[in-house]
Amino acid sequence: MRELVPDQVAVEFLEHFFEQFTKNKSLFTSVHIARKRLEHFNDRFPNATWLPTLCIRESALHTRFTWNELVNSIIKLPPRMLKLLAGLLIWGVVIVSLSLIPQSCPEKEISSFQFRQQIWKILFPKKCLAYLSELPTQIEWRYGGSTTWARIRKEVDERIQKTQPKLKLDYKEHPTEPPGSGTGIKMLLNGQLDFAQSSRRITDKEIYQARQKGFTFREIPVAINAIAVAVHPNLKVRGLTISQLKAIYTGKITNWSEVGGPNLSITPYSRKKEAGGTVNYFVEAILDGEEFGKNVQFTYNTTEAIRKVANDPGGIYYASVVDIVPQCTIKPLPLVKNNDRFIAPYQEPFVHQNQCNERNRNQVNSVAFKDGTYPITSQLFVIIKKNGKAEEKAGYAYVDLLRTDEGKKLLEKAGFLPID
Repeated sequence: MRELVPDQVAVEFLEHFFEQFTKNKSLFTSVHIARKRLEHFNDRFPNATWLPTLCIRESALHTRFTWNELVNSIIKLPPRMLKLLAGLLIWGVVIVSLSLIPQSCPEKEISSFQFRQQIWKILFPKKCLAYLSELPTQIEWRYGGSTTWARIRKEVDERIQKTQPKLKLDYKEHPTEPPGSGTGIKMLLNGQLDFAQSSRRITDKEIYQARQKGFTFREIPVAINAIAVAVHPNLKVRGLTISQLKAIYTGKITNWSEVGGPNLSITPYSRKKEAGGTVNYFVEAILDGEEFGKNVQFTYNTTEAIRKVANDPGGIYYASVVDIVPQCTIKPLPLVKNNDRFIAPYQEPFVHQNQCNERNRNQVNSVAFKDGTYPITSQLFVIIKKNGKAEEKAGYAYVDLLRTDEGKKLLEKAGFLPID
């Protein structure tokens, strides 16, 4: 180079040069082609195409200098010199690559001649979804389960599909039963899924059923979820304690006036216990294993429950924060545990119903979930079928994708906290 050029010009020149040179084009031909491919920079960086220059004439060489000639000459070196040269080459690649660490991940899979990306793929294999190459040869992954994972399927799985186009992520729902952790694990047991997404741990009964079929389950936590409680947007109540929430859902508190609200009957809504992991966690962690009160009305799914609460001035419902907080038709409540302070599941300031729209919605309070001040959090799991077959490999590969740096950022974007 005769003078300094922007990094992006230099790096693109090297990519094109090595692409041609490793195809056994001559040194001079490779430089010429690489320079021609820099012409699109002329508007921003005038004369970029003539900056990479060889200070020797091709006629001065005794033989045509190619990649094969270079490799053959290196092979003929004494072993000691060969080791020294290899060491210098490795350190050179590392230093150059570290100085050009990618600021963003590629939008699609890496071709074999994207030199810079190939180096980063070697040095930072867990940075980007596209860098993960040790994936099973099985083309289609059937998966499904928890409704809490819906945002992950949108934010993360769509991105996986784009960066790993050889994979086909095939989301499956049961033809007759409502979607949920329990349904997904049941489908995994019956061979209808390759791995399941769950918002609860595997039960002893499910472990027994798996053993009866000749395999075992493994649950791998990948993210932290939080549960939010929602009410009608016009309900005047500051928030709830965990003990008050338990009393409402076990039928001991039946009027909002008992918790500082108006004289109005409470209508608790919930999905059925067998439907999802969120419900199971709520029963165990909040209700301490007690049964729901007789006044609890059960809904098919979260969408139906939100619609009912939006039309019921005394209604209340709980679900994952990502399903509750962004909604415009209901109001998420702050919660408190052990007489501490109320912690909202949303970021302040609160966006009221009359201001809420597609561009202006309440955002999840990730800080409170990270520091542990929010009182109701749980884990999300990938449930793997340990049978030594393609299903097991698919499950582990999916976990590896979620645990890349890019996967973790997408989990956070979806409203969850990634777990290493």
